[in-house]
Amino acid sequence: MGDEGEGAQDGGAGRDGWLTLAEAAALLGRSLDTLRMQRRLHALHAEKRAGVWMTRPAWVEAYRHAHLGRKGWAARLDGRDD
Repeated sequence: MGDEGEGAQDGGAGRDGWLTLAEAAALLGRSLDTLRMQRRLHALHAEKRAGVWMTRPAWVEAYRHAHLGRKGWAARLDGRDD
């Protein structure tokens, strides 16, 4: 809650290097709800700025590298990127 209007406020990326969670979700091919959950679980770093949850492109890429493209629990547990 509180970040439903993300992306509409400032017209997209380019706000001093910040992205809304909605913009990050689009870049990652994930839903906004998924990224909200990942933020709450501290898997995706984000900061609340002017009442809107924002993240940085480098943080999005760190999340992509750490959490996307893995298959199955075995790969997650032993660190394989199969």
